[in-house]
Amino acid sequence: GGTGGDTGGAASPEFVAHTDPAKGELVEGLYVDKGSAYIGLAPLGTIKKVNLTGGAVTDFGAIPPIPANGGFLLGIVVDAAGNAYVGFGGGPGVDVKNGVYKIPAAGGSVADPFATDAAMNFPNGLLLDGTDLFVADSGGTIFKIAANGAVSPWITDPSLVGTDQSCMFAA
Repeated sequence: GGTGGDTGGAASPEFVAHTDPAKGELVEGLYVDKGSAYIGLAPLGTIKKVNLTGGAVTDFGAIPPIPANGGFLLGIVVDAAGNAYVGFGGGPGVDVKNGVYKIPAAGGSVADPFATDAAMNFPNGLLLDGTDLFVADSGGTIFKIAANGAVSPWITDPSLVGTDQSCMFAA
């Protein structure tokens, strides 16, 4: 166990992996599955895989390099086959395409989104339900993405729109 405050009898949290913010290693997006954690390093566009037992940290995947102040790697989810899906949202004029990128189970870099939509601005919440992927976007829509990458709006509502105070890029 680690060190910490009163946990009411539960095990104390402990660090299993460290990142270096001075190198841009700012964690955004976490998914835990079968003894591994997948963490997204927001401004770098890279995904690390952390062995939760031994603490080993390995490079797992990447999207195209993100220019300074050009957006963020966001939510992460992993399917039963081990493929990782990661959201990317960038500001106006950024070369990296907004959308959901699919990193194969073996890892590696990908160049293009697996799924995108003109209305997908900041895909930050990802959830798998069977073979369908649901993506909450700060632009006011939750998208449904089929196994083949086809995107359709599942629900759109003004209450889902992000504001300047909640990480939404100004157009």
